[in-house]
Amino acid sequence: MNGSYLCDPSLLLTKMQAEMLLNGQRAIPEKIISAGFEFKFPELKSALEDILRTGI
Repeated sequence: MNGSYLCDPSLLLTKMQAEMLLNGQRAIPEKIISAGFEFKFPELKSALEDILRTGI
């Protein structure tokens, strides 16, 4: 067996899944925000700073 069946993992994904995996996804949580949810860290930078500060 030469392993050629493992050559292209994108064959296992749909086009949309492959695009999300390769390019990321911009998700905007409109529903939960409009329902009154407030993020403890609305920006990634403040969340990362907290992790570095607290050592978690």
